[in-house]
Amino acid sequence: MEVAQDQFGRKVIAYNTNNTEFIKHFIRLRDSEKQILQLLQHIDNLVEDQNEKFIYINLNLPVETIADVTRKLNQLQQKNNYLYPQLINTFNNINNTTFRTKIDVINGFSDVFDVDRLFMNLTRRYDLLPEEDRSKLNIIYQINVKDEYDKYCLYVTDENNYYYGCVWIFMHPNYPYIGMYGLRSTILRTLLKDKPAKYKGIAKLIMTGVKQLAKLNNKNIIIVPWPLPAMIIILKNMGFTEHNEDSQNMERTFLSPFAGTSNYYTFNIKLVTDTTDDKNIKLLHI
Repeated sequence: MEVAQDQFGRKVIAYNTNNTEFIKHFIRLRDSEKQILQLLQHIDNLVEDQNEKFIYINLNLPVETIADVTRKLNQLQQKNNYLYPQLINTFNNINNTTFRTKIDVINGFSDVFDVDRLFMNLTRRYDLLPEEDRSKLNIIYQINVKDEYDKYCLYVTDENNYYYGCVWIFMHPNYPYIGMYGLRSTILRTLLKDKPAKYKGIAKLIMTGVKQLAKLNNKNIIIVPWPLPAMIIILKNMGFTEHNEDSQNMERTFLSPFAGTSNYYTFNIKLVTDTTDDKNIKLLHI
């Protein structure tokens, strides 16, 4: 189900997690991103200073050479990386490619891969999961989420079937909420020094799709549990409100099968007059 599209031809498609073919595709995509993640090198580190405060220090790495980049690109090609053709077709200038980034970016992708494992596990199709993920399933992911929850992946693609980003969402008929978890752009964006227009504004486009799906399902409030630091900045810029709740309120009860956290952010759709403030994004009224 397509819920939004923009002037670049990117479209947001909502895939139900019961869609076996999509889950197979997503696992292949995720494995390819994990291969790229293993090749990334962080340029900084988070350390504790003498005042017991955490600070970032630059590692002052040697200059990354074209030979370094070429060697890693060749490794992806040899592994038949699913995203390699998109990488080559989009970023044909090797001088614009880098395998270096901040440690927060690397940690962020590691965290969203854990969120992926949660939602793939909730499909109950354990036979589809890679061996590594089956072996890592623990009590957190064994929670029996009732079938009343509708679970989707909002996935951004285009006419070339390129991948630009995604987020997991979940809804329950007894709650006025739509949960959102694991928002990210494609890891290919990290490899770009100068990012083409199609690799910008992914979070905003996905958020427009979430608002549209919420409206179509009569949900008034978007909830994001325990976002990462980089995500917090995005949410605040979009008008989300932070909550730190110790009591088991209705919002935490709704979130509990997916995230047992007291920290979450909300956005009340009723308080805005339109589901998007970007007139270049077209909403599709299904």
